[in-house]
Amino acid sequence: MATLEEELVRIGKLVDDDLASLLTRRRPVRLWDAAYHLPKAGGKRLRPFLTISVCKALGGKEQDALPAATAVELIQTFSLVHDDIIDRDSTRRGVPTVHRKWGISTAIIAGDLLHIKAYDAVTRSAMKNPNLLRTLPSIIAEINDSTVRVCEGQEMDEELERKTQPTEDEYLEMISKKTASLFEAATTIGALAAESSSESIESMRRFGHLLGLSFQIVDDILGLTADEKELGKPVGSDIREGKRTLPIVYALSKGSNEERKAILKTLGNRKASARRYSAAIKMVASIGALDYSRRKAEDYAHEARKALLSLPESNERKLLDEALQFILKRSY
Repeated sequence: MATLEEELVRIGKLVDDDLASLLTRRRPVRLWDAAYHLPKAGGKRLRPFLTISVCKALGGKEQDALPAATAVELIQTFSLVHDDIIDRDSTRRGVPTVHRKWGISTAIIAGDLLHIKAYDAVTRSAMKNPNLLRTLPSIIAEINDSTVRVCEGQEMDEELERKTQPTEDEYLEMISKKTASLFEAATTIGALAAESSSESIESMRRFGHLLGLSFQIVDDILGLTADEKELGKPVGSDIREGKRTLPIVYALSKGSNEERKAILKTLGNRKASARRYSAAIKMVASIGALDYSRRKAEDYAHEARKALLSLPESNERKLLDEALQFILKRSY
Protein backbone atom coordinates (compact mmCIF):
# COMPACT_ATOMS: atom_id res chain seq x y z
CA MET A 1 0.00 0.00 0.00
CA ALA A 2 1.23 3.49 -0.86
CA THR A 3 2.18 5.89 1.92
CA LEU A 4 0.67 9.35 2.18
CA GLU A 5 3.87 10.93 0.88
CA GLU A 6 4.01 8.55 -2.09
CA GLU A 7 0.36 9.17 -2.93
CA LEU A 8 0.73 12.95 -2.69
CA VAL A 9 3.68 12.75 -5.08
CA ARG A 10 1.89 10.41 -7.47
CA ILE A 11 -1.31 12.48 -7.63
CA GLY A 12 0.75 15.65 -7.79
CA LYS A 13 2.52 14.30 -10.88
CA LEU A 14 -0.80 13.47 -12.55
CA VAL A 15 -2.09 16.99 -11.88
CA ASP A 16 1.22 18.55 -12.95
CA ASP A 17 0.98 16.73 -16.28
CA ASP A 18 -2.60 17.96 -16.71
CA LEU A 19 -1.57 21.51 -15.89
CA ALA A 20 1.34 21.40 -18.33
CA SER A 21 -1.01 20.24 -21.08
CA LEU A 22 -3.64 22.88 -20.32
CA LEU A 23 -1.09 25.69 -20.08
CA THR A 24 1.06 24.85 -23.10
CA ARG A 25 3.02 27.92 -24.15
CA ARG A 26 1.67 29.88 -27.08
CA ARG A 27 1.38 33.51 -28.18
CA PRO A 28 1.49 35.88 -26.44
CA VAL A 29 4.31 34.02 -24.70
CA ARG A 30 4.48 36.51 -21.83
CA LEU A 31 0.90 35.75 -20.76
CA TRP A 32 1.21 31.97 -20.94
CA ASP A 33 4.56 32.01 -19.12
CA ALA A 34 2.98 34.13 -16.38
CA ALA A 35 -0.04 31.79 -16.11
CA TYR A 36 2.18 28.69 -15.84
CA HIS A 37 4.59 30.29 -13.35
CA LEU A 38 2.95 29.17 -10.07
CA PRO A 39 1.74 25.76 -11.33
CA LYS A 40 5.31 25.05 -12.49
CA ALA A 41 6.65 26.03 -9.06
CA GLY A 42 4.85 23.07 -7.52
CA GLY A 43 2.83 23.12 -4.33
CA LYS A 44 1.22 20.72 -1.89
CA ARG A 45 -1.54 19.65 -4.34
CA LEU A 46 -3.62 18.80 -1.27
CA ARG A 47 -6.95 19.69 -2.85
CA PRO A 48 -6.47 17.38 -5.88
CA PHE A 49 -5.34 14.65 -3.49
CA LEU A 50 -8.56 15.10 -1.52
CA THR A 51 -10.74 15.01 -4.63
CA ILE A 52 -9.20 11.83 -6.02
CA SER A 53 -8.91 10.04 -2.66
CA VAL A 54 -12.52 10.77 -1.67
CA CYS A 55 -13.72 9.55 -5.08
CA LYS A 56 -11.79 6.29 -4.74
CA ALA A 57 -12.84 5.83 -1.11
CA LEU A 58 -16.46 5.96 -2.29
CA GLY A 59 -15.90 3.39 -5.03
CA GLY A 60 -15.25 5.81 -7.90
CA LYS A 61 -12.51 5.77 -10.51
CA GLU A 62 -9.45 7.99 -10.47
CA GLN A 63 -9.83 8.97 -14.13
CA ASP A 64 -13.32 10.30 -13.43
CA ALA A 65 -12.03 12.59 -10.67
CA LEU A 66 -8.70 13.76 -12.12
CA PRO A 67 -10.02 16.52 -14.46
CA ALA A 68 -12.09 18.01 -11.64
CA ALA A 69 -9.13 17.72 -9.25
CA THR A 70 -7.04 19.72 -11.74
CA ALA A 71 -9.85 22.28 -12.03
CA VAL A 72 -9.88 22.81 -8.26
CA GLU A 73 -6.11 23.34 -8.31
CA LEU A 74 -6.49 25.93 -11.09
CA ILE A 75 -9.14 27.82 -9.10
CA GLN A 76 -6.81 27.81 -6.10
CA THR A 77 -3.89 29.06 -8.20
CA PHE A 78 -5.83 31.86 -9.88
CA SER A 79 -6.99 33.08 -6.46
CA LEU A 80 -3.38 33.08 -5.20
CA VAL A 81 -2.17 35.14 -8.17
CA HIS A 82 -4.81 37.80 -7.47
CA ASP A 83 -4.34 37.54 -3.69
CA ASP A 84 -0.60 38.24 -4.06
CA ILE A 85 -1.40 41.40 -6.02
CA ILE A 86 -3.79 42.60 -3.30
CA ASP A 87 -1.31 41.81 -0.51
CA ARG A 88 1.69 43.03 -2.52
CA ASP A 89 3.61 39.90 -1.60
CA SER A 90 6.95 39.35 -3.31
CA THR A 91 7.34 35.55 -3.06
CA ARG A 92 5.10 32.50 -3.28
CA ARG A 93 6.19 28.84 -3.22
CA GLY A 94 9.77 30.04 -3.01
CA VAL A 95 9.66 31.99 -6.30
CA PRO A 96 8.80 35.61 -7.19
CA THR A 97 5.07 36.29 -7.34
CA VAL A 98 3.56 36.67 -10.80
CA HIS A 99 3.00 40.41 -10.49
CA ARG A 100 6.57 40.98 -9.29
CA LYS A 101 7.98 39.16 -12.31
CA TRP A 102 5.58 40.25 -15.08
CA GLY A 103 3.75 43.28 -13.66
CA ILE A 104 0.26 43.76 -12.24
CA SER A 105 -1.59 43.97 -15.57
CA THR A 106 -0.22 40.69 -16.89
CA ALA A 107 -0.72 39.02 -13.49
CA ILE A 108 -4.41 39.96 -13.46
CA ILE A 109 -4.90 38.58 -16.97
CA ALA A 110 -2.91 35.43 -16.11
CA GLY A 111 -5.16 34.86 -13.10
CA ASP A 112 -8.22 35.25 -15.30
CA LEU A 113 -6.77 32.75 -17.75
CA LEU A 114 -6.19 30.19 -14.99
CA HIS A 115 -9.80 30.67 -13.88
CA ILE A 116 -11.17 29.92 -17.35
CA LYS A 117 -8.83 26.96 -17.76
CA ALA A 118 -10.46 25.32 -14.71
CA TYR A 119 -13.67 24.96 -16.72
CA ASP A 120 -11.68 23.84 -19.76
CA ALA A 121 -10.16 21.04 -17.68
CA VAL A 122 -13.51 19.43 -16.88
CA THR A 123 -15.57 20.22 -19.97
CA ARG A 124 -13.05 18.90 -22.50
CA SER A 125 -12.54 15.70 -20.49
CA ALA A 126 -16.30 15.19 -20.08
CA MET A 127 -16.73 15.03 -23.84
CA LYS A 128 -14.60 11.86 -23.83
CA ASN A 129 -15.82 10.36 -20.54
CA PRO A 130 -19.51 9.37 -20.13
CA ASN A 131 -19.13 9.01 -16.34
CA LEU A 132 -17.76 12.54 -15.99
CA LEU A 133 -20.36 13.89 -18.41
CA ARG A 134 -23.17 12.62 -16.15
CA THR A 135 -21.81 14.46 -13.13
CA LEU A 136 -20.54 17.53 -15.01
CA PRO A 137 -23.46 19.88 -14.17
CA SER A 138 -23.11 19.19 -10.44
CA ILE A 139 -19.33 19.55 -10.56
CA ILE A 140 -19.56 22.86 -12.47
CA ALA A 141 -22.14 24.13 -9.96
CA GLU A 142 -19.77 23.24 -7.11
CA ILE A 143 -16.86 25.04 -8.80
CA ASN A 144 -19.06 28.09 -9.41
CA ASP A 145 -20.34 28.23 -5.85
CA SER A 146 -16.92 27.80 -4.26
CA THR A 147 -15.38 30.48 -6.51
CA VAL A 148 -18.11 32.96 -5.59
CA ARG A 149 -17.48 32.24 -1.90
CA VAL A 150 -13.72 32.70 -2.34
CA CYS A 151 -14.43 36.16 -3.80
CA GLU A 152 -16.78 36.99 -0.92
CA GLY A 153 -14.17 35.80 1.57
CA GLN A 154 -11.49 37.94 -0.02
CA GLU A 155 -13.66 41.04 0.34
CA MET A 156 -14.49 40.12 3.95
CA ASP A 157 -10.75 39.81 4.58
CA GLU A 158 -10.31 43.36 3.26
CA GLU A 159 -13.13 44.63 5.48
CA LEU A 160 -11.68 42.94 8.57
CA GLU A 161 -8.37 44.73 8.03
CA ARG A 162 -10.13 48.01 8.79
CA LYS A 163 -11.50 46.82 12.15
CA THR A 164 -9.74 47.49 15.45
CA GLN A 165 -11.96 45.01 17.34
CA PRO A 166 -12.68 42.14 14.94
CA THR A 167 -14.62 39.22 16.41
CA GLU A 168 -13.81 35.54 16.15
CA ASP A 169 -17.18 34.94 14.47
CA GLU A 170 -16.32 37.48 11.77
CA TYR A 171 -12.97 35.81 11.25
CA LEU A 172 -14.54 32.34 11.02
CA GLU A 173 -17.11 33.50 8.49
CA MET A 174 -14.31 34.99 6.40
CA ILE A 175 -12.11 31.87 6.35
CA SER A 176 -15.16 29.66 5.78
CA LYS A 177 -15.52 31.42 2.46
CA LYS A 178 -11.98 32.38 1.50
CA THR A 179 -10.24 29.09 2.40
CA ALA A 180 -12.60 26.35 3.55
CA SER A 181 -14.89 26.68 0.51
CA LEU A 182 -12.25 25.25 -1.85
CA PHE A 183 -11.41 22.37 0.48
CA GLU A 184 -15.14 21.72 0.73
CA ALA A 185 -15.42 21.82 -3.06
CA ALA A 186 -12.49 19.39 -3.41
CA THR A 187 -14.03 16.73 -1.18
CA THR A 188 -17.60 17.29 -2.43
CA ILE A 189 -16.50 17.02 -6.06
CA GLY A 190 -14.71 13.77 -5.21
CA ALA A 191 -17.98 12.36 -3.88
CA LEU A 192 -19.88 13.67 -6.93
CA ALA A 193 -17.37 12.08 -9.31
CA ALA A 194 -18.01 8.74 -7.58
CA GLU A 195 -21.77 9.27 -8.12
CA SER A 196 -22.29 8.77 -4.38
CA SER A 197 -25.45 9.04 -2.29
CA SER A 198 -26.60 12.44 -1.03
CA GLU A 199 -25.65 11.36 2.50
CA SER A 200 -22.06 10.60 1.47
CA ILE A 201 -21.82 13.85 -0.48
CA GLU A 202 -22.92 15.88 2.54
CA SER A 203 -20.56 13.98 4.87
CA MET A 204 -17.66 14.76 2.56
CA ARG A 205 -18.80 18.38 2.29
CA ARG A 206 -18.61 18.63 6.08
CA PHE A 207 -15.23 16.87 6.15
CA GLY A 208 -13.75 19.29 3.62
CA HIS A 209 -15.21 22.35 5.32
CA LEU A 210 -13.86 21.46 8.77
CA LEU A 211 -10.51 20.40 7.35
CA GLY A 212 -10.30 23.77 5.56
CA LEU A 213 -10.93 25.68 8.78
CA SER A 214 -8.19 23.72 10.53
CA PHE A 215 -5.83 24.26 7.58
CA GLN A 216 -6.29 28.04 7.62
CA ILE A 217 -5.81 28.39 11.37
CA VAL A 218 -2.58 26.38 11.13
CA ASP A 219 -1.60 28.67 8.23
CA ASP A 220 -2.22 31.69 10.49
CA ILE A 221 0.10 30.22 13.12
CA LEU A 222 2.80 29.38 10.57
CA GLY A 223 2.57 32.91 9.19
CA LEU A 224 3.93 34.08 12.54
CA THR A 225 6.24 31.22 13.52
CA ALA A 226 7.52 29.24 10.50
CA ASP A 227 10.91 29.28 8.87
CA GLU A 228 10.64 31.61 5.84
CA LYS A 229 12.56 29.32 3.46
CA GLU A 230 10.44 26.34 4.43
CA LEU A 231 7.18 28.30 4.23
CA GLY A 232 8.02 29.71 0.79
CA LYS A 233 6.68 33.19 1.56
CA PRO A 234 7.64 36.01 3.96
CA VAL A 235 7.01 35.30 7.64
CA GLY A 236 5.28 38.22 9.33
CA SER A 237 3.61 39.34 6.11
CA ASP A 238 0.20 38.92 7.74
CA ILE A 239 1.15 41.59 10.30
CA ARG A 240 2.65 43.81 7.62
CA GLU A 241 -0.57 43.56 5.60
CA GLY A 242 -2.75 44.12 8.66
CA LYS A 243 -4.46 40.72 8.40
CA ARG A 244 -6.86 39.86 11.21
CA THR A 245 -5.82 36.23 11.57
CA LEU A 246 -7.06 34.17 14.52
CA PRO A 247 -3.95 34.79 16.68
CA ILE A 248 -4.33 38.54 16.05
CA VAL A 249 -8.08 38.51 16.70
CA TYR A 250 -7.52 36.65 19.98
CA ALA A 251 -4.64 38.90 21.07
CA LEU A 252 -6.69 42.05 20.38
CA SER A 253 -9.60 40.71 22.43
CA LYS A 254 -7.57 39.38 25.39
CA GLY A 255 -4.57 41.70 25.57
CA SER A 256 -4.26 44.72 27.85
CA ASN A 257 -4.94 48.21 26.48
CA GLU A 258 -1.20 48.77 26.12
CA GLU A 259 -0.72 45.47 24.30
CA ARG A 260 -3.66 46.16 21.98
CA LYS A 261 -2.28 49.60 21.12
CA ALA A 262 1.18 48.19 20.42
CA ILE A 263 -0.20 45.44 18.17
CA LEU A 264 -2.51 47.83 16.29
CA LYS A 265 0.37 50.26 15.79
CA THR A 266 2.34 47.53 13.99
CA LEU A 267 -0.55 45.90 12.10
CA GLY A 268 -0.59 47.12 8.51
CA ASN A 269 2.45 49.36 9.06
CA ARG A 270 4.57 48.66 6.00
CA LYS A 271 7.31 50.98 7.24
CA ALA A 272 7.84 49.02 10.45
CA SER A 273 11.18 47.25 10.86
CA ALA A 274 11.62 43.47 10.99
CA ARG A 275 12.53 43.93 14.65
CA ARG A 276 9.19 45.57 15.31
CA TYR A 277 7.30 42.80 13.54
CA SER A 278 9.20 40.28 15.66
CA ALA A 279 8.30 42.16 18.86
CA ALA A 280 4.62 42.14 17.86
CA ILE A 281 4.73 38.40 17.21
CA LYS A 282 6.29 37.79 20.64
CA MET A 283 3.58 39.90 22.23
CA VAL A 284 0.83 37.94 20.46
CA ALA A 285 2.42 34.71 21.71
CA SER A 286 2.74 35.98 25.28
CA ILE A 287 -1.00 36.70 25.39
CA GLY A 288 -1.62 33.01 24.63
CA ALA A 289 -2.98 33.55 21.11
CA LEU A 290 -0.84 30.88 19.45
CA ASP A 291 -1.80 28.21 21.99
CA TYR A 292 -5.46 29.13 21.68
CA SER A 293 -5.28 28.96 17.88
CA ARG A 294 -3.61 25.55 17.98
CA ARG A 295 -6.43 24.23 20.18
CA LYS A 296 -9.03 25.57 17.75
CA ALA A 297 -7.27 23.93 14.80
CA GLU A 298 -7.20 20.64 16.71
CA ASP A 299 -10.91 20.92 17.55
CA TYR A 300 -11.86 21.40 13.90
CA ALA A 301 -9.59 18.54 12.84
CA HIS A 302 -11.24 16.30 15.44
CA GLU A 303 -14.70 17.11 14.06
CA ALA A 304 -13.45 16.62 10.49
CA ARG A 305 -12.25 13.14 11.43
CA LYS A 306 -15.72 12.21 12.69
CA ALA A 307 -17.14 13.06 9.26
CA LEU A 308 -14.33 11.15 7.54
CA LEU A 309 -15.05 7.99 9.53
CA SER A 310 -18.47 7.83 7.87
CA LEU A 311 -16.61 6.46 4.83
CA PRO A 312 -16.17 2.69 4.47
CA GLU A 313 -12.84 1.48 5.82
CA SER A 314 -10.24 1.47 3.05
CA ASN A 315 -6.66 2.46 2.28
CA GLU A 316 -7.99 5.74 0.83
CA ARG A 317 -9.78 6.56 4.08
CA LYS A 318 -6.58 5.79 5.98
CA LEU A 319 -4.61 8.14 3.71
CA LEU A 320 -7.22 10.89 4.13
CA ASP A 321 -6.96 10.49 7.89
CA GLU A 322 -3.17 10.76 7.67
CA ALA A 323 -3.53 13.86 5.48
CA LEU A 324 -5.72 15.44 8.13
CA GLN A 325 -3.02 14.85 10.75
CA PHE A 326 -0.35 16.16 8.36
CA ILE A 327 -2.32 19.37 7.83
CA LEU A 328 -2.57 19.84 11.59
CA LYS A 329 1.11 19.19 12.31
CA ARG A 330 2.74 20.64 9.18
CA SER A 331 5.56 23.18 9.34
CA TYR A 332 5.05 24.73 5.88
